[in-house]
Amino acid sequence: MKLPQLLLFRILFCYVLGILSYPFWEFPFKVLVSCQGILLLGCILFKKRKLLFWVCTLVFFWTLGIGMQFANDDSQKNNYYQEYLSTDAFYVMEGIVEKVLKPSPFNSQYEFQLYTLNQHSVVGKLLLSLKNDSLNPNLQVDDRLRIVGRIQKITSSKNPYQFDYAEYMRKQGIEHRINIQKAQLNSLPKNKQTWRGMAYGFREYLISKLEKQGFQSDNESVIKALVLGDRTDISTELKRDYADAGAVHLLAISGLHIGVLFLLLNGLFSPLLQWKHGGFVRLLLVVSCLWIFAFITGLSASVMRSVTMFSAVALGIALKRSKSQFQTLLISLFVLLLIRPNFIYDVGFQLSYLAVFGILWLMPVAMQFWKPRWWIVMKIWQLIALGTIAQLCVLPLSLYYFHQFPLLFLVANLVIVPFMGLLLGGGILVVLVSALNINIPIIIKGYDFLMSFMNGLIYWVADQDALVIRNIPFGTFELICVFVGVLGLGLWLEKPNQRKIFVPLLAGCILIGGIHFQENQKAHQDSLWIFHRNKQTIIAQKKRNSTATLST
Repeated sequence: MKLPQLLLFRILFCYVLGILSYPFWEFPFKVLVSCQGILLLGCILFKKRKLLFWVCTLVFFWTLGIGMQFANDDSQKNNYYQEYLSTDAFYVMEGIVEKVLKPSPFNSQYEFQLYTLNQHSVVGKLLLSLKNDSLNPNLQVDDRLRIVGRIQKITSSKNPYQFDYAEYMRKQGIEHRINIQKAQLNSLPKNKQTWRGMAYGFREYLISKLEKQGFQSDNESVIKALVLGDRTDISTELKRDYADAGAVHLLAISGLHIGVLFLLLNGLFSPLLQWKHGGFVRLLLVVSCLWIFAFITGLSASVMRSVTMFSAVALGIALKRSKSQFQTLLISLFVLLLIRPNFIYDVGFQLSYLAVFGILWLMPVAMQFWKPRWWIVMKIWQLIALGTIAQLCVLPLSLYYFHQFPLLFLVANLVIVPFMGLLLGGGILVVLVSALNINIPIIIKGYDFLMSFMNGLIYWVADQDALVIRNIPFGTFELICVFVGVLGLGLWLEKPNQRKIFVPLLAGCILIGGIHFQENQKAHQDSLWIFHRNKQTIIAQKKRNSTATLST
């Protein structure tokens, strides 16, 4: 499949460029709308001149990406809450809890959508931090609150190359936080309950039932993450072990989980294909079940994205054309970015779509490369190919964001991924019997044993510390080079010839040369670094090959 030749791919590429260009756009919205009008006029006038028509069309979609970011940016609205902020003042505000975030050791945290600020009608979101207390109310999605407190800027990272939480929250549309205690909060009657609020409440009901089954602590936290999308009880140590084993993606419901569920449902409803319109009926049932699963996991943004993506894949399969699978997947991506352009900055969103695109593109190539005669060998080859292709496609972004690479990732994934259907299906069954108060000890104990085995494997792989490469320097330059190399390698594997192998080889040479140049520059460069710790500052001075530190 020659993806760049697809019309929708070209349009989507320009639209994404527009979204990414938004921070650099300094002209008023009226100028943008005027440009779009001129471009549309150009499309009409040049419809018989192919080159000019496509130039106008693609530039229009570039401006559309900027425009959609404008429309979704609360800071561009006249009643944005920051217009009413003053220095070190107390505010009375009302709003609703939009999302429950992972708590810190000292605070419960929420996304809080503002409605009023000192009796002014406003828009915007805050990070709400409620100090942990046994008497605190259990806040849920859609809870309406009145709060009195100070609004503070979310502080940026104080150390070089440290994860910048303030920048991450800014891309989610949140720039300020408010830290409160129970006395500063009053609950108000709910205006209405949203679908997300109902889904969150239903998930909390399922969690309360699950907690009565007596699972081991780590097993229970993984079950809640794997089946219900609740990661709040996962310990830092357990999450680190999964990251070191290259299996942290198992703890967040994503494209992998929805993909496995999609395959299970496809197989379950495959007998319907014997009917005249069985393919259409199967499509409806599979998509309906996927959205029901999204509901019981709380309708989180990541799950809804993945379900939308695989709903598009299901439609492509129903149309029985490989080209349709790419087109429907591109349509789902386009629709999601039209609704929420900020999704493009979400790491999970990027990894999910890259992996699925890579699998649809290169899996047929891998199956043509070798066709084992034995069924069991074929299945093992499919799993190895699937895991390798997915990992290869997301490798550049993984290195860019996480700067580590577990060499044993293939071991963990080859053992766990084949059993994901059993893990996910068994987990859904456990949640179902728990919700219906049906006592079947063999199911509960069997699934607890299965989770213990999986966690044990993760612990063992994570303990091989020498096989986890950490602190890999990988910036934007390296990201572009590796992406070009992987793309070129994929094109060569699809249809080998001497010209195509030149692209990954050239990208590799440029990457090696660039890294050598950067290292040479650093070796001959003097620098001063200031590091911040709790109540402590460390100053480091690098002079050629020597480093001196001073602690205050």
